[in-house]
Amino acid sequence: MRWKGFYDVEGLCIFPGRCGSLVATQGDRALGFFASGFNCAESVFLVLSDRLSKRGKSCTCAVPCVATGFGGGIGRSGSTCGALSGVVLAIGLAINHDKVVDVEKKYKVYDLVSKVVTDFERKFGSSLCATLTGFNLREKEERLRYRSQRVQDKMCSKFVTWCTDYGAHLIDSLREGKKVSRS
Repeated sequence: MRWKGFYDVEGLCIFPGRCGSLVATQGDRALGFFASGFNCAESVFLVLSDRLSKRGKSCTCAVPCVATGFGGGIGRSGSTCGALSGVVLAIGLAINHDKVVDVEKKYKVYDLVSKVVTDFERKFGSSLCATLTGFNLREKEERLRYRSQRVQDKMCSKFVTWCTDYGAHLIDSLREGKKVSRS
C-alpha cells in the first residue's frame, strides 16, 4: 500500500496514474504520512487536526509531536492502538473542553470516544495494538519481525485509514450539528 504516499499534504495526487484517483480520501492522506515514516497516531492526528484547522480550530503547532508517544499502542507497550489514540486526540480538539465548569463538553467527549472505541472494537475485534498486530513491540526482535513482515503496510494501514475516515466523518457531523451515527 505504499502507493498511497503519492498524495501531497492537500490530498492531491502528485503522480497521476499511480494513485487510483486524483483526490485522496482522508484515510489516503493519513496513509501517505504513515508510509513516509510518521507513526499511526501522528498520521491520523495530522490529517484530522488539519481538517479541524479548516473548520476554524487552529492546532497545527502541536501536531504531530503531541501524538508521537501514542504509536505502537502507547510507547510500544501494546496498549490502545495509536491510530485510535489519534482519533481520541482529535475529538478532544473538536469539542474543545477547556473550562472545568463545562462538564457537558467533557461528557460529550467521553461519549464520542466511547462510541469510536466500541465501533473500532466491533470492526477489528480489539483496540489493543498487541492483539491487533500479534507483536510485542517492546522487544527488539519482535520489532524487527514486525518491520520485516511489513505489518505496518499489511495491517496497521487498515486501522489508520478507518480511524482517519471515521474521525473526518465525526468532525463533519459535529460541524453540521448532526447526530453521530457511524459503525
